[in-house]
Amino acid sequence: MRKPLVSVLIPNYNYEKYLEECLESVLAQTYDNLEVIISDNQSTDDSYEIMAKYRKKFLDRNIWYDILQNKRNLGSGGNTEKCFHRSEGKYFIWLSSDDNLRPDAIEKMAKALDLYPSAGCVMAHRNEVDDTGLQKETAPFYNQNCFIPGENQAAVYMMAGIAVSSQILFRKISYLTMLQSKMLRFQVAGDWYDNFMMACVGDVVYLKEALTNYRIHNENETSASELNLVGVFEHYNLIHAFCSIADSFGMTRPQSRYEEAIKKLGYMCLRYTRKMIINEEYAIAKKYLKLSTIFYDEIEYDSQYLELNQCLQSENPVEFVRTVEEGGIFVRRISYEPPEGSIPITELE
Repeated sequence: MRKPLVSVLIPNYNYEKYLEECLESVLAQTYDNLEVIISDNQSTDDSYEIMAKYRKKFLDRNIWYDILQNKRNLGSGGNTEKCFHRSEGKYFIWLSSDDNLRPDAIEKMAKALDLYPSAGCVMAHRNEVDDTGLQKETAPFYNQNCFIPGENQAAVYMMAGIAVSSQILFRKISYLTMLQSKMLRFQVAGDWYDNFMMACVGDVVYLKEALTNYRIHNENETSASELNLVGVFEHYNLIHAFCSIADSFGMTRPQSRYEEAIKKLGYMCLRYTRKMIINEEYAIAKKYLKLSTIFYDEIEYDSQYLELNQCLQSENPVEFVRTVEEGGIFVRRISYEPPEGSIPITELE
């Protein structure tokens, strides 16, 4: 029997620099029943010409390749939704046009969903790649392949978003069920919110193997949500929304991590402090440093806080913080044990 159809959904805006690498990675997939829906959101570069060039390559591989071009910029969310509504696959993945997949990525993730019918999605580990193509290996979030009960994974999402869209293969029927319960929209933390909601309507499979390359852009780029502090306050609202949503689903584990989640926001502020220093936004960096003590008042005794505070008082904050970073204080170097109740998976190794 032919394998289930998998939809690869690629929203694009001005990513001509990475688009060919992204599309080549889809062409190289070992999975043989794909459709590609790619939508250009009124790019001002040569993105559309690149997309058109790949039509014959995909058709030669017997892969349906649907190119959409918006008459006006629909925004990131609108462009993404347009891809979704055109898709027909049993499973689907949102592949950012600056990211790319390993050749066996869809094969392995689709097999996981076949093996575990109660799972609404499968989440694979990722490596990071910079603007030059240099790849950086990172520690998997969990230390083994595992099947995780939805409520237990929802409790983890209280603390961390874990995955971006290019790391997740969704079961479409589960995603549609999630949409029926979705009541809120988050500008900055939309992926995190959706991941939590998916854990409320189904179980989760985690694969520790890096199957996606996630693009890390020039560090000097800062978003408006970071400069005006909107992002961190949206995360604060997100935690409260998670508690309310979990209660509506009869879950108790996420709420038990509320205090711990708020405390972690303090450390998120320290990461933003460090980024603002690197980008020489010192006034914003000082705001984040002060804000960290509001979420967790004892953070002012933490070595990270003390080093950043000292950094902002130095003559050359940028060089100071880079020296501090060599100690790895902002990098997670360990993998965690899966949540309680998880089941190890060996069939996918």
